[in-house]
Amino acid sequence: MPAGSARLGPVSAEPVRHRFDPRLISVIIPARDAAASLTEQLDALARQDYPGSWELIVADNESRDDTAGVARAWMKRHRRGRVVSAGLPYSAGHARNVGAAASAGDFLAFCDADDAAHPGWLRGLAEAAPRGELVSGAVDIAELNDPLARSWHVLPPRELALDAFSFLPFCSGSNTGVWAEVFNELGGFDPEMRWGEDLEFSW
Repeated sequence: MPAGSARLGPVSAEPVRHRFDPRLISVIIPARDAAASLTEQLDALARQDYPGSWELIVADNESRDDTAGVARAWMKRHRRGRVVSAGLPYSAGHARNVGAAASAGDFLAFCDADDAAHPGWLRGLAEAAPRGELVSGAVDIAELNDPLARSWHVLPPRELALDAFSFLPFCSGSNTGVWAEVFNELGGFDPEMRWGEDLEFSW
């Protein structure tokens, strides 16, 4: 999992074809050794202002700490969500794929265990979903990180965030929404990639 944390911001989408609003959104969090940070993300998700139906899945990627225990304790208190075992290999892409396979939603929303979603994050994804196959938004690294952690994540300006390589737009795996049927058609994320799997998936 990437070091550092991020605040997930507003969502943008390029028109592709018309769809209806999502029936059920599956929020999927890949997690490995995330016991120290996961609760903050789960609390952020509990504060979402999205009025529609959504489920929560934490895909534990063979954590060596109590990530699964932290998730289950939070889920018991909030009566929401479930933990699935992602097993090997160790990769965010693999864990996301396992979470997606266990989901029931027609729309998948991916975020990371060491981030904190803005209260309007899920609503923004849902509003953008009918206009795109794959939607995303800004990632703010300033709010949750100290200067050292911020130096590890040099991001382009917000208006260029989805076109950082001057080739094709892409969605950060920490802030991605995709229709389940599209995800399945693409075969999910490449489980062998240790980084850049979100870029490969988008392209």
